[in-house]
Amino acid sequence: MYRLWYPAALTLAVGVSALTVWPFIRNKSLGDQYVQELSTYIRTQLPIDAPVAVYGIGEIAFASQHPIAIPEALPVLERFHL
Repeated sequence: MYRLWYPAALTLAVGVSALTVWPFIRNKSLGDQYVQELSTYIRTQLPIDAPVAVYGIGEIAFASQHPIAIPEALPVLERFHL
């Protein structure tokens, strides 16, 4: 009996896992696409001395090769007119 139920339960578990995980994978893919589009826009459309502040600086700064300011630092930068 165990040999009959085990493959069925395993197949069901894999199916449920795939259906559950698919939206998360899709959202991650879309998020990466949006970050890449933003990085391309920053790299091609903004002057190198234009200030840019974003919440997630790592990936955008790397992909755009543009100096990125940390949002918490903006009040300090504005005080010194940088």
